[in-house]
Amino acid sequence: MPRIPLAMFVVVGTAATSAHAGFAGWTGYVRSSGGYVMLDIFAGVTDAQDHLLNVFGMQVSTTGATFYQAPGLATKAWSPYFGNSSMDSADSFVTLGVFESTGTNYAASTTAGDPDFAGYSPTLASAPSTGIPSGAGWYTSQPLSTESDARQLPASFAGTWQGAQAPMGIWVAHFVFDASAITAGSFVSFAGNAGYRVGASTNAVFGSDSQVFMLPAPGAVTLLAAAAASMRRRRAR
Repeated sequence: MPRIPLAMFVVVGTAATSAHAGFAGWTGYVRSSGGYVMLDIFAGVTDAQDHLLNVFGMQVSTTGATFYQAPGLATKAWSPYFGNSSMDSADSFVTLGVFESTGTNYAASTTAGDPDFAGYSPTLASAPSTGIPSGAGWYTSQPLSTESDARQLPASFAGTWQGAQAPMGIWVAHFVFDASAITAGSFVSFAGNAGYRVGASTNAVFGSDSQVFMLPAPGAVTLLAAAAASMRRRRAR
């Protein structure tokens, strides 16, 4: 049961969407950073009043790549390291929205994993969580928190947008991969359901979507990194 408590788009992959009201589907932003490839996934929406409550029944897998978890107790599982996990972190985690501070987008402090989400919370004895179990879900522990409100998706030319096209979204996952270990044709499959409400409504609305996000091969990563460096130099002038 569900838990209820750009300017530039490059569309890649296939989709099977059952959207309702403002839910447009999963949209992802792929870019390189240092020796890593990063994929941020958002629940794409079309209404500025959309507010995400949870994602559930998720089916997430990789082909030709492995999720990277940073070493350490606080970062080896899927729960975000609150106050540290950001869109620039070299670590994989899930989130239900964003906490903004001093110009940095951090994982929402209200994010919580479903009780049956194995690998969400780290323990001293647990191994790094490199896979999301079938049917996993996560949610906001504070349904009225503004951290899970729709936000304008960032415009950037340092990477590519893939998946559903939407003007706004709510951040749900930050996936990181070792660029040197990615093989040609690698991709991430991301499918599942979103529960959300519109404005002050107390009624939950549900939508589902399935997307495939392509990961750049090592040669393409080099090109992405060069493009990002070029953009930074131009902005500095």
